[in-house]
Amino acid sequence: MVKKQEELKIQHLDFTQKIKDISEKVQTFKEAVDSHKRSAQAAVEHSDRIFSELIRSLHEKRAEVRELISTKEENEIGQINDHIQKLDQEISNLKRENDKLKLILHTEDHIHFFQNYSSQSGLYVCTASPGDVNDLVTFQNVEESVSELNSQLVQLFEKHMAKISKKVADVHIFKPTRLQVQDIYSTSTSESESDSELPNYSSQSGLYVYTTSPRDVNDLLTFENVEESVSELKSQLVNLCKEHMARISKKVADVQISKTSWLQDMDSPEASASYHSSDDECFFSPVLSDPEDETE
Repeated sequence: MVKKQEELKIQHLDFTQKIKDISEKVQTFKEAVDSHKRSAQAAVEHSDRIFSELIRSLHEKRAEVRELISTKEENEIGQINDHIQKLDQEISNLKRENDKLKLILHTEDHIHFFQNYSSQSGLYVCTASPGDVNDLVTFQNVEESVSELNSQLVQLFEKHMAKISKKVADVHIFKPTRLQVQDIYSTSTSESESDSELPNYSSQSGLYVYTTSPRDVNDLLTFENVEESVSELKSQLVNLCKEHMARISKKVADVQISKTSWLQDMDSPEASASYHSSDDECFFSPVLSDPEDETE
């Protein structure tokens, strides 16, 4: 009996130690759960903040593109309208000069003819060049650049969302292993005891087997890697938008109604000299027939 009591004492001490070990595991798991919850909440808040910043940045970029296009449209149309007014005035001037020439050409008074000939026979210079319409007058290239930006944004989102989903899936509180569940008692082949003083010994003297195997806390139980992936997504999106905004700005600047970057105003000597060297020279020297030749 003494031997049996010693065995039970040993088993009692073993149970006591197991209870202590498992209790410590339980406390570790509870702390891991709290840490996991805090990390999950932090990751959600971080993700919300990052995506809110991205949405705000995209709204700002949209407003920036609209402002670029509107400003360009206003400037180009303003310049062209001013130029049209000058050309309309030029047409009026030419018509007036042409009417004067008609009067002189059809006069039969030789004296009147020679009196007005000198004033009308000089070189006439236009005050504004007609210019040509540019081939690139629409914002189609700008639309294509914005569509290209959208396509690359979608691809970047898909690529990083796949990474983020994988990193979320990699977060575990338990170390990855299969949960071990065993029977409470194993079949005992030991001899049965008939001692009436130890009615419960036979049920307590067998080998105790865990119903649930104590497991370890995983090293990766927080969502820090997820936060890093979201921040990386933001960084690449910002760089992508910056790169494309530079292209869009250039393509907006390239849109011009006039072929020249500035409308030539013939009030300027430099512009006048430049225009006179072009193919479409806006001046003429009237060739008037000599009345004396007509009388011969």
